[in-house]
Amino acid sequence: MVESIGWRQQLQQELPAAVLTAVAFFALSASTTLFSWQTDNVSSLRMGGALLLGVMLRRRPRAIQAGLYLLLGVIAMTIVQAVAGRAWPTAVQLSAARLLELGIAYALLRGLGEDGSALQELPKLGRLMLITVFIAPLVGVSLGAWIAHRNLGADYLDAAKAWWVGNAFGMVVLLPLVLAATRERLARLLTPRRRRELALIAVLTILVCVCSVLWTSDPFVLILLPLLLAAFRLGVLGTTLLGFMASLTVLLLGRYPLLHSGSLMTYGSERLSFTEIAF
Repeated sequence: MVESIGWRQQLQQELPAAVLTAVAFFALSASTTLFSWQTDNVSSLRMGGALLLGVMLRRRPRAIQAGLYLLLGVIAMTIVQAVAGRAWPTAVQLSAARLLELGIAYALLRGLGEDGSALQELPKLGRLMLITVFIAPLVGVSLGAWIAHRNLGADYLDAAKAWWVGNAFGMVVLLPLVLAATRERLARLLTPRRRRELALIAVLTILVCVCSVLWTSDPFVLILLPLLLAAFRLGVLGTTLLGFMASLTVLLLGRYPLLHSGSLMTYGSERLSFTEIAF
């Protein structure tokens, strides 16, 4: 009875944060379905999982509390999948596979004592990316691709590639930003001097992204230049923030010509698939 009461108290303590995280997870997952290059199998872009995992690593919930996050995540993702037009059984199965992957990633990282706070330490950052990008997705990719193949008629290898690339891209781009967004780093970034630098480098980053994607053949080398400047001047939070902004800008520019053919005078953006943009 004492243990039961303890579990209830743990769930009550974590419930508000878990609900808010699930709502944000839902909003982000619903938004990124707009960037799907492959609407016939699985969404090519997933960032909601990186947000959910990042919050869990920051808050470090216990096992039963972590289960609450994952359960709410399954519900949120199931609704997104259903709204996207998939049958409820398929939506539940795909959502369960994705959240199982996130649960494995969290369990492995917590078992190793990781909380994502040491983003400037290369060994720890490498271990974080290794687990979230390569090890944990093995289960999710295998199950998700099999479900997409069986229920949606998608080619297994194509579905597996879309699932893995979308998840890996989200983890690399968004997870460091979620982990870096501490109050202390935000206060340092918003000091008067840093604020001006952030605004100037943000404008420069957007201009370089737009010009390079639309009018050059090798845009991604050029996009690195303002991000390197950010890394020298703005620290971890500023760099991850501008990296995320640059990624979304490139995605928008890569997706827009596909939806509005002939609307932009571009050099070669119509050739960019999501996999090319992600890598």
